[in-house]
Amino acid sequence: MIARSTRAALAFACSLAGCFNPDVQEGQFRCSPDDTRCPSGFACDPCTNLCRSPEHVCQGGSVDLSTSLDGATRDLARADSSTVIDLAMRDQSTANDMATAMDDMPMTLPDLTMAPDLAIAPDLSIAPDLVILADLTQFPDMVCADNGAACNGKSCGTAVNNCGNTVSCGSCPLGQVCNGNQCVQCNVDGDCTTGTPWCNNHQCVQCNNDNQCKDGGWGDTCSNGVCLCTVNLKDCANPRAPNCVAAFMNVGVCECSNQNLICPNGQTCINGGCQ
Repeated sequence: MIARSTRAALAFACSLAGCFNPDVQEGQFRCSPDDTRCPSGFACDPCTNLCRSPEHVCQGGSVDLSTSLDGATRDLARADSSTVIDLAMRDQSTANDMATAMDDMPMTLPDLTMAPDLAIAPDLSIAPDLVILADLTQFPDMVCADNGAACNGKSCGTAVNNCGNTVSCGSCPLGQVCNGNQCVQCNVDGDCTTGTPWCNNHQCVQCNNDNQCKDGGWGDTCSNGVCLCTVNLKDCANPRAPNCVAAFMNVGVCECSNQNLICPNGQTCINGGCQ
């Protein structure tokens, strides 16, 4: 009878004042890893330590912290109107200001400062070996071109070209020497052979005077570098050319025969032949 009267009284009170049925918003209640209790339909978000819809756990999104349990909008900046029930507290006796809930969610920004290795490194500056070198300023072959005229009319030796450089004009063949950029037979007597042992005006000749002819047994007279003899006289005493062969009237040259003018050194003319 008493229980029935109690239930009747509770029903009467609910009809007068209305039973407590709060409109709980997402993020209004705090929780913790040690106490994960949340109102029905919510789960404890370990990323924010707030009671949120299961599909929003650790997924970000905004949470309206300004709505109280009775659905009215309140200014969370005012301490006397921002107290909500903290279900994370086991004794349910201490209210928590939801305006401080964001303190548990510090935003950690990435380090946006420039890393040292992204700064301009000293080794990216102009290296010394990239500086314009003095010897590359102007190439010698770009200053002057040799026109090839320095050795015109010259057969040997060296000459200075149009650029002021000394160039070679070649060398003389065997038996000749260079004199004044020209190849000649001799510069001195030692450049000549035994058959024409004397150097006269860069030409090797048989004689320069009559005595050279007589002393050599090549005749009795020197004419233009050639020893002459008189026919039928013993002017040709050299065994390499013992015969005076007439060239003009009674004047001739000492020879072995018409076919063998002078026998080589070391040979003797016998019966018109060199042996």
